Amino acid sequence: MEKRAGGYTGDTINSYLTNVRINKAVELLAGTEMDVGQISGVVGYNNVFHFIKTFKKLVGVSPGNYRRNELTGLRLASESVYCTSVIIRAGIVIPKETGLGKAKAGKA
Repeated sequence: MEKRAGGYTGDTINSYLTNVRINKAVELLAGTEMDVGQISGVVGYNNVFHFIKTFKKLVGVSPGNYRRNELTGLRLASESVYCTSVIIRAGIVIPKETGLGKAKAGKA
């Protein structure tokens, strides 16, 4: 299965799964009132601290700050996470060479 996922996305299965989980967390943070602990469990993390660390590494801000920024209209999440979220929902696969999956978070 890892070979299959890697062939489509250019990532390992773990990297792909992490991206799917964090993208779902982004949707839940923006669209629900669930707390961060609940969201971490829903997206498959048993340890909320590991979820927060992973979220911050990929998105550039903590889940709580992401939610506050979403509610105030500020965009601090990396474009790679936003693009990946759109791509996953649309079922589109972007080749790894585009660099979208490896971009560092920045302020927009």
